[in-house]
Amino acid sequence: MIEERAKVPQCFRIYDDASFAHCIPFSDRGSISSNCTYYTGQIHVISKRLLGGNMEIDNENEWKRTLAVGPALLQVLEMVPWYDFIADNAAKQNLMTIMWYRQTNFDFIQAESSIGSKNDRKSDDSNSEDEPPTPPKRMIIPPYTGGNGPGAGINQLNVPHGLFLDNDQTLYIAEWANHRIVEWKIRAASGRIATGGNGQLKHPSDVILDKARDSLLICDFGNKRIVRWSLRNSNNGETIISGLACAALTMDEQGFLYISDPERHEVRQWQVGETQGIVVAGGNGIGNRFDQLNEPRKVFVDRDHSVYVSDGPNDRVMKWVKGAKEGIVVAGGRGKGNLLSQLNFPEGIIVDQLGTLYVVDRGNNRIVR
Repeated sequence: MIEERAKVPQCFRIYDDASFAHCIPFSDRGSISSNCTYYTGQIHVISKRLLGGNMEIDNENEWKRTLAVGPALLQVLEMVPWYDFIADNAAKQNLMTIMWYRQTNFDFIQAESSIGSKNDRKSDDSNSEDEPPTPPKRMIIPPYTGGNGPGAGINQLNVPHGLFLDNDQTLYIAEWANHRIVEWKIRAASGRIATGGNGQLKHPSDVILDKARDSLLICDFGNKRIVRWSLRNSNNGETIISGLACAALTMDEQGFLYISDPERHEVRQWQVGETQGIVVAGGNGIGNRFDQLNEPRKVFVDRDHSVYVSDGPNDRVMKWVKGAKEGIVVAGGRGKGNLLSQLNFPEGIIVDQLGTLYVVDRGNNRIVR
């Protein structure tokens, strides 16, 4: 018997090979494109066995002479999983996060932009106990909500401007043009009006869920206020902060609100009941200095209470560490453009648990990190 085992080369510097990013399948162990020279190069002979004859003879030519008829050669080929030759754990986790994000967020967009494209991949989602979890199967995903053209029907949206996804996969959407907040359950054919639509709101720009109080917090931009709306009583709204133009808001784990104000060019931290709040980013007039903002858009707060702000007209994303007097540029800031080092009016931002920043680069019609 002859058995050969391959030595799988480890890849320590994945960014050295430009083809690498295009070769990893987004469904593990899925079909591999014949054009992917990098990844197909990872196919190795795992074992080679000689069947029949005197299997104790190691030399193949000598072994063939012990057979009465043509020799049989069994080769077991296996595609080496990417996580076996990526050595860095942080790189593995980043790749898995990117794969999952692409599958759940980009596939439908790609299908829409590639007219007539019906390519799909099939994958085996089985895992061994000691392997990391396989990313979900790649599939074309229909619109989560809407998709029936602009309008005011319960199965339509009109200029959706802000959204919040609950842990139970319920989506709350601030509809700028319909002056309402709608609630959609996962895979539902239509939503329901959570509040607004009857003159209660004017151009809502953002919404978040306050689970502790079972209510929605809404940026009522046109009325320059923050409204708390009970989910138990859609007719019961309460103004908790007034006199500010709220573009976006978020809440930290302690219940503090962070609100971006494009008219004052600042982000303030508010505690419910306060009348002024505390400036945590900007607040020094309009401008592009490190202590200034220019019509800040979306805002994100991490576990360390650092504040990230999409500084749209300045084509940059700023990070303000807690207590800092000025921020630092963490994306863009090199003029308007479409290079990877540039942004064009950034909007939505989010930072994952690994500290990776994702930016909706509105003017360039792309997501960057």
